[in-house]
Amino acid sequence: MMKKLYLPLILVLTVALNSCDKVDDPYQHLDAFISETGDIRFNDTVYSDTTIQNSRRIIIEDFTGMKCPNCPKATDIADTLKSEYPNLVIAVAIHNSGNFSEPDDEFTLDLRTETGEFLRNKFQMSFFPSGLINRADYFNDDDPITGIPQWENTIDQMVQDQSFIEPRFEMKVQSIYNTESRILRLIPTIEVLQSISGEVRLHAFLLENGIIGPQIDNRKTPSKVPNYEHNHILRLGFPGNGSGRTIFTDPQAGAQFTVEAPEDELRTNVLEEWTANNMEVVVYLTEVNTNEIIHAEHFKMTNE
Repeated sequence: MMKKLYLPLILVLTVALNSCDKVDDPYQHLDAFISETGDIRFNDTVYSDTTIQNSRRIIIEDFTGMKCPNCPKATDIADTLKSEYPNLVIAVAIHNSGNFSEPDDEFTLDLRTETGEFLRNKFQMSFFPSGLINRADYFNDDDPITGIPQWENTIDQMVQDQSFIEPRFEMKVQSIYNTESRILRLIPTIEVLQSISGEVRLHAFLLENGIIGPQIDNRKTPSKVPNYEHNHILRLGFPGNGSGRTIFTDPQAGAQFTVEAPEDELRTNVLEEWTANNMEVVVYLTEVNTNEIIHAEHFKMTNE
């Protein structure tokens, strides 16, 4: 559910609170925001809550590049899988592919990120396009990197595998984006549904859609597409540019993580050159020993 909050609404709520014996304040969770920033002008703030997802989501991390001639084919496969499994599959395009991603006079976009470089080095990505599917070594071959011919089959098997797709966590995320300060605040509440061995870390991605720029596509003649639409582009991983933050160690079923103080939130600045209304947010959990993504939530940053 998403809504934009306006100052007149707050005035109405204030009157209602003064005229009734007891009224539950639906925006009580924003009191800390008012106190911290001193800004009661809610007309420049977008607030949203995620709904509970009853199955595990699958993240395709597509390592790509604007000069990579075979990469648009991989993007199309990822988009097809998103369409086939709209509530399950999330696509993340990571433009960190060495020479394929470096800007020049003809390819002026720079879509590289520190987070993308961290992930490229961590998983030793050496050929493009290639990808990670939940960073899982699903077929037990000691390699989580999945070539694009295997994406569809791998995800089909994951979706049909009840032991894989069954959620091990329940996560709800409150998202507060201030359009004036361009600060995004994420306030997750997480419950463990199945006991987990190991260290669990919390991460977030900011993605941007609708970025227009050149792309090489060897299926086209000429192969250079000048006005290609780049979507699901990784702009930022936080906290720690992809490393995340530990929230559980060997958690048992029923364990909970809640935000008790501002430092427990996930918070970042949304740069001026990014189009806020085109931004997506992915909040996800990883298990440190295996690097696997074990839960994820996904939503638009604004309601436009």
